[in-house]
Formats: sequence, C-alpha cells, structure tokens
Amino acid sequence: MIIRIFFSILLIISNVLTAKESITALSAKARHQLYSFDFDTAAKTFDKILELDKEHPAGYYYYALMHLWFYLGSKDEGDLGAYSYYSGVAILNAENLLKNNENSDQVNFYLANLYQLKAIAQATQGNTFDAFWAAKNAVRHYERCLEINPDFNDAYLGLGMFKYALSFVPSMFKWALNLAGLEYDKREGLRDLLTAYKKGKQAQVEAAFHLGKVYTEYNAEYDSARIYLEWLTEKYPRNSLFLYQLAILEIEEKRLSPAGRLLDRIIELDYGKFSQTNSYALFLKAEIEFRRNEYENALKLYQEFIETSKSFDYTGIAYLNSAVCYFALGEEIEANRALLLAKNGNLDIADDDFAKKRSKIYFESPLKKNELKAIAAINNFYNAKYGTAYDSLISVVDSLENHSIQGEALLILGEISILRKKYDDALKFAYNASEMKLNNDKWIKAYAALLTAKAYWKLRNYDAAKSNLNIAEELNDYDYRLKIEGKINFLKNRLFFNK
Repeated sequence: MIIRIFFSILLIISNVLTAKESITALSAKARHQLYSFDFDTAAKTFDKILELDKEHPAGYYYYALMHLWFYLGSKDEGDLGAYSYYSGVAILNAENLLKNNENSDQVNFYLANLYQLKAIAQATQGNTFDAFWAAKNAVRHYERCLEINPDFNDAYLGLGMFKYALSFVPSMFKWALNLAGLEYDKREGLRDLLTAYKKGKQAQVEAAFHLGKVYTEYNAEYDSARIYLEWLTEKYPRNSLFLYQLAILEIEEKRLSPAGRLLDRIIELDYGKFSQTNSYALFLKAEIEFRRNEYENALKLYQEFIETSKSFDYTGIAYLNSAVCYFALGEEIEANRALLLAKNGNLDIADDDFAKKRSKIYFESPLKKNELKAIAAINNFYNAKYGTAYDSLISVVDSLENHSIQGEALLILGEISILRKKYDDALKFAYNASEMKLNNDKWIKAYAALLTAKAYWKLRNYDAAKSNLNIAEELNDYDYRLKIEGKINFLKNRLFFNK
C-alpha cells in the first residue's frame, strides 16, 4: 500500500514537471513562430499549451500578445476586444497561481508582461493615466522577479523599455509618473536592454529590436543599430516590423535603394493583420521618391498611403510634400489644396507638427523657382548626392526669400562642408544660420549650434565643441527635438572619449 502511494506521488510529480517543461518548450516555440509571422501555426501551439494546463497564464498570454500586435498593425477593434479577453483571463490565472506561490519568478514575469501589454494598449487608445498605472504594476512585478532571482535577466527587457520610453513623456505628465513612482532614465534604460539582450533567455529577439530602434532614432548610432536589425531580418525574413525598422535605418543613412527593396518586401508580404504597417511602407516609399525628386511617382504613393491608412499619423507631412510636388509640376491649385489638408495630421508627431507650420508659410508665399531648386538640392543631400546638392545650394542660397528654406539650405551646406573636411566653411554656414531672424523653424538655431560643435570636434577643439553642444541642448525645444537630441547624444558620446 505504501509503495503504491509512493509511486502514485512520484507519477503526479512527474506529470506536473512534464507539463511545466512542455509549457516552457512550447512557449519558446510559440515565440519563434510569432516572430516568424507564422500566426496560424503559432495559434495551434497556443492551443497545445492550453490543452496541457488551462489554469496556466501562458496560452492566454500568447493569444493576448498576438491580438494586440494585430490591433496595432491594423487598428481592428475586433482584435482589441480579443486582446482584452485573453489578457483578462491570463491575468486572473497568473494572480491565482501567485496566491499559492508568491515567490515564483516565472509567474511574476507573466504578470509583468501582461501589465506591460496593458500599458501599451491603454497608451494607444489615449488613456494616459491608465497606461501609467499599468506600467507601475508591470515594473513592480519585473522588480519582484529580480528580488526572487537576481539572475532573471529577462526582466531587464521590460524595465529597460519603460525607463527609456517614459523619459520621452511630455513634461506636463511628469507629475503623474512621479505619483506612480515610475523611474525614467535613458542611459539606465539602454543599459537594461543590453543586459536583457546579452544575458536573457527569452528576451534576446525583442531586446534586439528595441536596441535597433533606440540606436537608430534616439542615439544616431547607426553602426550599432545595423548589427541588431540585420541579425533580426536574417533570422526572421518575413517579419514586417523588423524589415520596416531596418528600412528606417537605411533611409537615415541615405541608402535609399536598399530601403526601397525592404519596403517592397513588406508590401509584397501584404499581411492583412498589418495593413497599417503596409500603409506606412507606402509612405516611406513616397518619401524615397520625393528625395529622388521623382515628383509624379511620389504623388501617387502619397495618395495611396493616405487612402489606405487608418490613422492620421504622417498624413500632414504627406500632404505638405505633395504640395511641393504640385508646385514643382506647375499645379498651384492642387498645391494649395494639399497645403490646407497638411494642417490635419497628428500634431503629436514631429513631422506632422512641422507640416502644419510650414504649410502656412507656403500657402501665404507660394514656392518660387529658386526655392524649388533649393528643395530639390536638399533632397539630393538626403539621397547622398552631395556634390550636386552643394553646387545647387551655393548658387541660390543668398537669393532665397523664404528664411525657413534658406536656414535649412545653410545647414545642409555646413553638413556637406564637414563631409569635405572644410571645417571653417562649415563654421561659417552654421554661424549664418544661427544669426537668421526666424519666426518659424526655430529648430534651425539648435541645429546650427550642433553643427558648430561637430565642426569643432573635427578640428579637435573639444572645449569649443562641448560649449556649443551645451548651447544646442538649451535651444533644442522646437521641431524635431528628438531627432536633434539623437545627434546631440551621438556627438556627446564621441566627445566623452575625445574621439
């Protein structure tokens, strides 16, 4: 009798351990299938997890994650509802498990991830304070993971994402972050992401994505970004999100042809659940054609983007650039119509906020021949045609009546002068830009100080470089603040090592 009881207990323990091991193995498989965008197969794996244990949060968590991705990728309210259902069940299951074992790092990790998804969902719907409280719960459970097991390095992914992302919350909401006890620090966030990538067991792929994004958009460390993003796209060549982020990097590095091929791949894959991503790919294709001064092609793509997009994001800049195209093609009536529509983008986005301001200038003073020539030359700079851009700009810069375009032209001349190692010329162009009287486009003065710092860095005058970099930081409170901040951070890192 005792022997039978003993073996029965062993069998129960064995079954429990086997189930846990199977859930762990299936979860790893599910993550790989999700990152591969093999959603039908992934759903079958989620079902296998649920068959093993319906009281475990894992299966429901992965369904919630997938449907939140779908919602973000298509803005389909049905997917938002599905996310809410699966997320609710997963949180309930995790909390029930935690009652029996509050020292489980894995259960705390599931709860942290679930609250992180909730923070993203609430923020996407504009529910700022609900997003903050969800973030607070997520951080609490990530920190609990590390209290229980200091080697649970996957928790650093979520902590890093919050520390980094929350640092960009507008100052008007900082009090709410402080009330919620949420910390925000870019450097700590980056360090946590690197820890998750190097030491995490589950977090490497997602950490690589966020590192690629951070290094591209906020630090201008393009070589570092490329390491992570190329690794991701080689490992998951059908993942539209990874391809899209690499395309952004290529555009930032003025490699328009490789960027175009990546965007064509996204459009070719044509995932229905990522229709908004497909629309953004069309927008970037339009931007590439605009930078190539292929105005008719750009117009068609901007229009296709506007017609397919379910969001107002980037519609402002799309209409502004369309107006430039129409002016260049001699269609002033269509240009003015586009300028009126350029005011209606998402003003929380730097490009659309810029478009609203610039459209007013162009509407009141339609673009003249020299100004269109300057814009085409600026486009050539962003297409890495530096010689053509310089020659065109130097021939018209002094005659430009539009001070916004003139200021931008001076900055581009300064950038090209640095590339040509003509640092004194760069300082002259930067100074001229800084001395301009600008009612609009005050970001030009911040960029001029940055350009001055960059020239002095190249001349190895590090004190002057640091002084001007401080000026750039003080002035950087206008359009394209985050993009300029990324370039400031890049130079600041170089000056730290006096490279």
